[in-house]
Amino acid sequence: MLRDSIEKAYNTHSPNLMQFAQQIASPALIYDVDQLVLIASVLARELSAFEIHFAVKASYNPTILKYLARMLDGCDVSGQYEYELAKSAGFKKITSTSPYYSADDMIFFSDSGIILDLNSVEQIELFKKTVSTNDIGLRIKIPIKDTYETTGAGSRFGLCINDDEFHRILSSSNLVVKRLHAHTGQLNKAKAIYVFRYLLALSEYFCSVETIILGGGITHIFRNSSPRIEREFNDLVHIINQWRSINNRPLQVILEPGDALVSPCGYLVSTVISVFFNTNNEQCIIVDSSAWNIAPWGTPIVKFVGAEKNERVPTIIYGCSCYEEDCYIKHDKITNRKELFYLPHLKAGDRVIMAPFGGYTMTNIRHFNGIAAPKEYYIINNLILDNSH
Repeated sequence: MLRDSIEKAYNTHSPNLMQFAQQIASPALIYDVDQLVLIASVLARELSAFEIHFAVKASYNPTILKYLARMLDGCDVSGQYEYELAKSAGFKKITSTSPYYSADDMIFFSDSGIILDLNSVEQIELFKKTVSTNDIGLRIKIPIKDTYETTGAGSRFGLCINDDEFHRILSSSNLVVKRLHAHTGQLNKAKAIYVFRYLLALSEYFCSVETIILGGGITHIFRNSSPRIEREFNDLVHIINQWRSINNRPLQVILEPGDALVSPCGYLVSTVISVFFNTNNEQCIIVDSSAWNIAPWGTPIVKFVGAEKNERVPTIIYGCSCYEEDCYIKHDKITNRKELFYLPHLKAGDRVIMAPFGGYTMTNIRHFNGIAAPKEYYIINNLILDNSH
């Protein structure tokens, strides 16, 4: 069953992970490549009705990219830098969307045979002036209300289909819309079907469309391991098959996970450098890595590396920079509630391992206070390797 396969993939890390974490210098980022291969194979097998593309912005690691290039249908890039990484890794099929392309970018992608999913009226105008090809994609802003104002109708990304200027530019040009692209954050079933049907309706309006991209948020459905997961994806497959039959067109559908593919496979190893208790009698530990520098989006799960103890106390984990709020903490942005970790009594020198850190970690890296990035390691065939492998 799909649900069982997903749960197994997300929860199966190397049996020697804790041992490896004790052996290497910290701070360190361990990629469990064996787990990554399992997750990618589950997606490719169980979601075979869709093409699976990797959002390269989630990881620039060459080893990770090479493994994904062998297993997935393609990838999506935001610019020339990510494109070169993808090509070097061996990805054959590459799509691209970005809020900014220079004229040189457009020429580069056109010469490389890459269709751009244009994000604004101004991009379309520049494209018309810059390149000779007529084939384009469009990133569409979906008019859907969302808890987060930065997705759906409130997003700053994408073209509004009701914009008269947008239609005027298209009607006065020879541009041919080949692809529609949307990304509306994390999706539940109802939201996913709405987005899906919206893009299908536009594909009838733009009769030249050959592909639609649903973005990566749809993978939130199976990442939450819903008992209804098979039915939810079967419903999407039924909708697209029905549309193909009615319109007699072989429309291709791409899912574009990034975080859902690589984040569960990354484990951050840190060492406790000091311990104190605050005025609320909460254990506060400072570790030798910086949340401010490497985890701006993360909501980590913490596992104590070492002898397990029964007693656990409320704990705050601070990073090692001079920024007062450099803190690894569970923070629900919807309710603004911050949750403490419950860990054993720790002492300087103890190891702490946190997950998930496989995605949007090194691509978000900054070096406040001159703090170096964690060294990267890989678990491959249950062996621990560094970048020299």
